[in-house]
Amino acid sequence: MRVAMDDLNGRPGALVDLARIPARTIENSNAEDAGLFRAAIESELMRLAETTRANYGVGLRRFSEWLRDQSCSDKDAEPLPFLLSAGAAKANAIVSQYLVSLGEQGLAPGTVALRLAPLKWGITLARKMGLTNWEIFVKGPAVVAYRDVRGHKPEDTQKMFVGIKGTTEIDLRDKALVLLLACLAFRRSEITSLRICDYDSDEQTVLVQGKGRLERTRSSLPTQVAIAIDAYLLTRGDDFGAESALFAAYSRSQAPGRALTANALYRRVKTLAKRGGVEGRVTPHGFRHCAITQALNALDGDIRRVSSFARHAKIQTTTIYDDERRDLAGGVAEVLAALVSPSENL
Repeated sequence: MRVAMDDLNGRPGALVDLARIPARTIENSNAEDAGLFRAAIESELMRLAETTRANYGVGLRRFSEWLRDQSCSDKDAEPLPFLLSAGAAKANAIVSQYLVSLGEQGLAPGTVALRLAPLKWGITLARKMGLTNWEIFVKGPAVVAYRDVRGHKPEDTQKMFVGIKGTTEIDLRDKALVLLLACLAFRRSEITSLRICDYDSDEQTVLVQGKGRLERTRSSLPTQVAIAIDAYLLTRGDDFGAESALFAAYSRSQAPGRALTANALYRRVKTLAKRGGVEGRVTPHGFRHCAITQALNALDGDIRRVSSFARHAKIQTTTIYDDERRDLAGGVAEVLAALVSPSENL
């Protein structure tokens, strides 16, 4: 595959043949630097939040697979050292072509951004270490955050409990999960990362690892949520320890006590919605949107309190929900329509 390199080296139309870029690493030039770079990657990855680290891992694997498909990298070649060894012009050309490939797959802008993020992060790390003086300048598609923050209707949550009729271990787990989603507006990663030791039954609190954060913060639980979690834990059949997942997965392919994954939680919510006869789209994050919107309604738009509840890093994020629920833009449009509408006497 040949990639156009317009504006990369000042000669429009120049091409890079990906298949002819050798599968080499920086150890060709300096074995010590190569070792330091690998060690720095591992060290810096561990400093990232668990969800970010997982996303970067997926992104690097996808990029490595794409490189192999282009026959420009050995199967054992590491993606970041390989990219660094290509140099500024070729590396940016490679990432540019990778971006085209991601677009052809029909991936959402947010997913494309996740695929590019670890590549930019890795080269920026190398620059900070003094291993290079260039960066990846390729930009992904614009990501529109919070396109729809309404979520599903509160009555849909009530319907979902219809699908949880029994008292089995799975039923009690599902009830606790739905209550956490509906009452605490927890993100998927915040639920699946909960451990037994994070839950305090006496104090009715949990320690939550928020988005992009390394340290856990304490969240108070409503009494009915704590009761639901207690009931579930009393029925747990596996011999779990303090570090075990608070919510276990139940699958023949997984060992007892294995943590519920984010994807499994997504699928379970869809299943419970279907059982309850809920029409329309219901997702774990939809619960979060619904909870934040309803909190703003109940608290008469107290943005500061709701922002703390939602664990938003910026209060401006909460204002997006408030603007949406009040339909401020629609109100302005109505005012303008009244001003410009033709008179009935004309």
